Parts: sequence; structure tokens; C-alpha cells
Amino acid sequence: MTPTASEIRSRIAADPLWFPRVVLGRTYWSKQAEMYRGLHAHSTVAAKGGQSVGKTKGIGDYVAEIAATRPGRKIVLVGPKFEQIERNLWGAVREAFHDAERRGAPLGGRLMATEWRAPKDEGWIAVAGANREESLRLGHGEGFTVVVDEATSFPAWAWRAVNGMLASEGAQLIVSFNPTDATDRTRMLCDDPTTAVYTLSCLDHPNVTSGENVYPGAVVRKWVDDFRAGLKSGKF
Repeated sequence: MTPTASEIRSRIAADPLWFPRVVLGRTYWSKQAEMYRGLHAHSTVAAKGGQSVGKTKGIGDYVAEIAATRPGRKIVLVGPKFEQIERNLWGAVREAFHDAERRGAPLGGRLMATEWRAPKDEGWIAVAGANREESLRLGHGEGFTVVVDEATSFPAWAWRAVNGMLASEGAQLIVSFNPTDATDRTRMLCDDPTTAVYTLSCLDHPNVTSGENVYPGAVVRKWVDDFRAGLKSGKF
């Protein structure tokens, strides 16, 4: 028997990793799992990490989860360039929707090219980019989750638009970036005691620590070794 939305929310409340593990079939590494739990627990989250460590996949799974299980939620995926968000973060969200359907647990709603709509339009996911100013005119009100990806390159005027979406009850801000490129805005967020900060370092990833391809598609030790060698030689 398919569980009701209320039963699903109860299971998630008892175990925040239930949805990615059972519905999507995910196996997260330790820091990725820690970040996912934090997304459930905090209204402002900063996820710092290097290349291919699972930040985007974990956040994409979370977005799919709350879209499907929290009626009325309005979710904005935004970054410096619309096309980059469409390809990466929105791609991760779409993958989660398709994976759930393949596993016999369709999440419902209408999945379109760059948006998702809940039944009866009770909630939605929209893709936006600072290079398309009109895409950020999404209004405001209760129940917004805003995910800012590649946050170090996000312009000041666009941050003001995001702040307007976060003005009401129940808002959540998720910021993702590479810590090597930290800006005043991302430093300020991470220094704020109300921000939950999670660091997903390449050096801690199981593929790197073990030297084995434990998580296919994720960062590997050779990439880290080559990058270090390039730093020493002045190549990077």
C-alpha cells in the first residue's frame, strides 16, 4: 500500500534520510548525510565543498522531497547564470523525480522544462538566474525555499531580490559554493551564528580516502593528486 503524505512526513520526521534512502535509493557518504539532516533542521544553511562531492545531488534530492511532501511550498533555484542552474541544480532535481518514478514512487505534479507544479498549483519549483532579471520576479509570501548555487558569483542586486522572498514566515535559505572562492557575502553568512555550515571536502570523500571508486561519478584521488601537483608547479 502506498503511504499517505501524512505518513511520509511522519517517517521523514523520525528519520530525515528516509526519503533519499527509501524513495530515491540513495546511499550518501557521511558529510553528505550530515548536510541533508541539516537541511531539515535549519532555516539558513551554507554548504561549502569542492568538485563532485555530492552537494548538488543532496540539495536536489531535498528540493524534490519538500516539493512533493510539503503542500504550498514555493522553491526557487537561482544562481549567477540561468543556464548553469538549469543544467546542474535543476538537473539534479529532475533526476530525483525520475528516480522516484522508476522505483515505483512517483512524486506527482507536472515536471516541465524548467519548472515543476504541484497538483492544483499548491506549490512550485522555478529556475532563475541573475543574467535573466525577469526570472527573479517571483513575488513573496509564506513558504519560500530559495537555493542559491554558485553563491560566490551571485551579484548584490540579486541578493536583494532573494532577501525579499525570505521576508515571511517559514522561509528557508540554502547557499552552496566552493570555499576557495569565498566572498564577503558568503563569509558573512558563514560567520552568522544562525547559519548552519556544512563542509564537504574532497579530502574527506570516500573515493579519495580509500583510493577506490566507491561512489561512481564523484571526485577521485587522482584528480586531487593532479590538482595538488598543479598548485605546486604553478599550473593553477
